[in-house]
Amino acid sequence: MKKIVSFILVFSLVLGLCSAALAAGAPKIQTQPTSQTTDKNGKVTFSFKGNNYIAKESGWRFVNPLTGEELDVPALREAMKEAGVKGFRLSAANDKHYITMEKVPESMHGWEVYFHMSGNGYQIDSDRVRLWCYGLEQIVPGTEPAPATATDTAPETPAETPAEQPAEQPAEQPAGQDPEQPTDVPEAEPEPEPVTVTTDNLTLYPLDTRGNIQEDQGTTSLTFETSGNVAVKSSVPVKYWLINGMRIEPLDGNVTGFTLKNVTTSLSISAKLDKTARSNTGVNPEVQCQVTCSGCVFTYHAGSLISVESGTVPAGATVFVSAQNPEAAANGYIINGGAPEHQGSSSFRLVITGDTTITLP
Repeated sequence: MKKIVSFILVFSLVLGLCSAALAAGAPKIQTQPTSQTTDKNGKVTFSFKGNNYIAKESGWRFVNPLTGEELDVPALREAMKEAGVKGFRLSAANDKHYITMEKVPESMHGWEVYFHMSGNGYQIDSDRVRLWCYGLEQIVPGTEPAPATATDTAPETPAETPAEQPAEQPAEQPAGQDPEQPTDVPEAEPEPEPVTVTTDNLTLYPLDTRGNIQEDQGTTSLTFETSGNVAVKSSVPVKYWLINGMRIEPLDGNVTGFTLKNVTTSLSISAKLDKTARSNTGVNPEVQCQVTCSGCVFTYHAGSLISVESGTVPAGATVFVSAQNPEAAANGYIINGGAPEHQGSSSFRLVITGDTTITLP
């Protein structure tokens, strides 16, 4: 009698587990991956959201569009090793909902990426998206493949049950309940929030897929679906930026902008403008002045004069002067034979009103 009771208990437990597996149903994709663009030899991350899949039986897949060869993560690592790609790395979350690639070679430009899910007897693939590299045309031989659709394979029928215990009414399951109906429907994860970049005293420009600044789309607020690339510019040099309250100071004293790539978090950007920087509104292009430096160089961006020792600029223009050897600036600069100025400064700004000679003793 004890053996019969033990058998019934064990069988009920197994049948209960089978019913739970059936209740879980097919894997579900809640957020599809999206195509991503990275620098040559840069870093890129693909991600998606899903549930009801078995992590150890699922994983990311990579398809070479030139050969049609499909690789999983271990195979891709081995292929990059055999190809001599130095520094290539792959890292993923424990449940594989994201994967990051570092030192991405140009040869992967245009590759397809998707996530294959397996669980409860089903096999489902996410959309196939692309990996692009900045500076390369988004052209892939052959036609663009249609997004992969989920192909459901019916789960295997549970093995026949002994006559002593009908499958329809396991010992631990309430009578009349359909075992194929889930008892607890998992809550859907929240949709990812858009990424917004805003500013109050700067100009934002989106970057195209090749990393070029779209100059005709300047604005103070940009919103991206999940991630984006943006250039930030000021009309005058900046002392420092505040990005979500974090202060960032430029190394160079004449910086007016920077770019951010693969932004995945909303940002608020503002800047402390350099009040000593004078605008060139009083520039008189009809009067050209010769500027000559000794022991230093000057920069005039409006005239494309970058770190030169001599050149002509219009009267009223502001130039940026810097010492070729910062230690030599300890005693100051001599401007047109006058008394030393700007002692100890490795660089300074100067408004040109006539022919000018700047010398470091």
